[in-house]
Amino acid sequence: MNAKIDDIIRKITEKNYTLLCISPHLDDAALSIGGLLGQITNKIVNITVFTMSSELKDSLSVKAFLKQCGYNQAKNLYIDRISEDKAAFSKLNADSYHLGQIDALWRPLPKPNAFQKLLSKLLPEFLYTYPIYRVNVVSGKVSKNDKITIENIESQIKNIAIQNKNPILLCPIGIGKNVDHILVRDLCLNFDLETIYWSDFPYNLSCYPDQDFIQKNNLQQFEINFDQNKKNNFLREYRTQFKALFKDDKVPIKNEIIYLNQEFVEKILSK
Repeated sequence: MNAKIDDIIRKITEKNYTLLCISPHLDDAALSIGGLLGQITNKIVNITVFTMSSELKDSLSVKAFLKQCGYNQAKNLYIDRISEDKAAFSKLNADSYHLGQIDALWRPLPKPNAFQKLLSKLLPEFLYTYPIYRVNVVSGKVSKNDKITIENIESQIKNIAIQNKNPILLCPIGIGKNVDHILVRDLCLNFDLETIYWSDFPYNLSCYPDQDFIQKNNLQQFEINFDQNKKNNFLREYRTQFKALFKDDKVPIKNEIIYLNQEFVEKILSK
């Protein structure tokens, strides 16, 4: 770590912030900032938003994902993923909350019309909010149909935040344009709390952050060095995802990256 980020993390620790990690899915925070979380002493609250599938008939994208994970039923996959997430964060003595919202890959249309219902007998995709992974899920465009979902998530996070002393948010910056990551990133702007954005791994191996978002929110980038072997052992708790994400069981080596508002950096370093 360079001296400046060393000082920032020391100040965050001294201020005794509670770190609310708002993870879209059941591995995002671990993948992106597992190294950072493993070396700080602040209280950590692990909040994972999208932790359920739906009862919709499997789309082609869903079938492909389940095959990649080695599962036949999404319900069983999510039971195992939640257990993995709890086990991983228990190593950090973290509180874990799983909000029970439906993952974009399974999210149903809230009010399908009669024509969509009829067409769904031929293709179940017609009842999905984000029917095709490569076209819709990683489009970066959050659907207007997610309005109620967003309101529910905001209420859930507020209820958790008020139970914790001196909370600060950690959330994705949205590299890779997964709509759930973008939704969570933008939702965190609604809270009157300091926010640390993380670079979404492994999307950041081939994609870049939204520079407009960085400039608009006056964000400064910092790289974090960490114990790669320690992080790898942390990630291996996510057995259902590890082999699908990393060929030959090898995690690519990349420094973790976080983004902080420059005013927050100046404020915290001045004290």
